Parts: sequence; structure tokens; C-alpha cells
Amino acid sequence: MRTELRRGFTLIEMLAVVLIIAILGAMIMPALHNAHQRSRIVKAQAETRELMKALEVYWSTYHDWSGLGSGGSMTAEKVAILSGENPQEIQFMEFPPGAEANGFQDPWGSLYRYAVEEPEDVEDKWYYATRVYCANRKREEL
Repeated sequence: MRTELRRGFTLIEMLAVVLIIAILGAMIMPALHNAHQRSRIVKAQAETRELMKALEVYWSTYHDWSGLGSGGSMTAEKVAILSGENPQEIQFMEFPPGAEANGFQDPWGSLYRYAVEEPEDVEDKWYYATRVYCANRKREEL
């Protein structure tokens, strides 16, 4: 009687292993996508807070919105003003690379928007409200 030593794997065994790996990969992909989306949201929250602080310091320095206006998109010109191209050459915020040319963009590629509201019935012009927006994002996401 002859006994043969079997070497390697059969085609069925290889297909079973590939199938198991594919199923595990399919289970992990949604979790990775959710983690990536969550990291974008956290980045947008941090950049929003930093931009609000920069606008507040700009106001407390100049008591005027000249150059920035009372709202709009964070274009390259407004980025330049907050980066140090202002009368006192103060850098109010450090922007990511490329913001000087393309404007300050959120993680989804849209320009950040801000609005400054000065109530008409308040005599003290120190009061103001600053809002920064991520375009097309629900408040719950942020």
C-alpha cells in the first residue's frame, strides 16, 4: 500500500479562506468609514473654534470689521488679513498650507463661512456674536 504525502492546499480550502477574509473585510469597512467621517467632524469643530477666537481677537484689537466685513466666506483675502496682513501686522490665526491661495476650507472642501451680528438695540458696541458655519453640514454632525 502506498501512502502519499499531501503538500499544499486544495482549491476548496483556498476559496474558503478567501471567502472568510472577504466577509471580515466587509464587516470592518463601515467602521473605518465612520471613523474617517468622525475625524473630519472633530477637525471641523477645532478649526471652527480657532476661527471664532481669531475673529474675536481681531474685533478686540481693532473694534472694527474693516477688511473682513460682517460675514461671508473665508476667502484668500480674509485669510491674509488674519495671517498678518493688517495694519499692526498681527497674526491672529495660523492657517493650514494652501489657505492663502484657496481660502480656508473645511474638511469637505467648502469654504468656512462666518457671520457677525451687532444688535441694533445695544449701545455698547463691545457686544457682538460670531458664528462660523460649515457649508452643507447638519448641526448634529458638528
